[in-house]
Amino acid sequence: MALISRRASYGLRTMYRLAEMAEAGRGATIAWLAAKEHLPRKYLEQVLRDLKQARLVESKPGPKGGCKLARAAESITVGEVVRALDGPIQPGHCLEEEASDYENDCPGCWGIATCSMREVWLDLQEAINEVLDRTSVEDLVKRQEELTPTKRPDYQI
Repeated sequence: MALISRRASYGLRTMYRLAEMAEAGRGATIAWLAAKEHLPRKYLEQVLRDLKQARLVESKPGPKGGCKLARAAESITVGEVVRALDGPIQPGHCLEEEASDYENDCPGCWGIATCSMREVWLDLQEAINEVLDRTSVEDLVKRQEELTPTKRPDYQI
């Protein structure tokens, strides 16, 4: 079970690519993004639609159109992207908004105000959100550059 969906991971990779293109002063087409990330175009269109709805991405139709970041990469957090695609991060089922009937949802529930496990889930939720919200898309780009070895010329004698 993944806490962050594959969809959110694809969305982050897409935002990373758009941040790279923004550094070059350009946008990207959906076709290019789909090919670069090995994603089905229709699937990527849905991801981009949700990112656009969250005002993280802008798009322009037509032959000279494409997608770009709605704001600078340093002002878009990983948390914003994840929540735009997955909704709120809830590591425990009792933190979900729909979980209003705790007795039936969690047989033998100790009570919402007296459950020590719920306190752990709340602490975990806070810690996850803190990490995601302090990390920007630009941070991902910079870190990826550090992790990607530079290609050295292939000298042979």
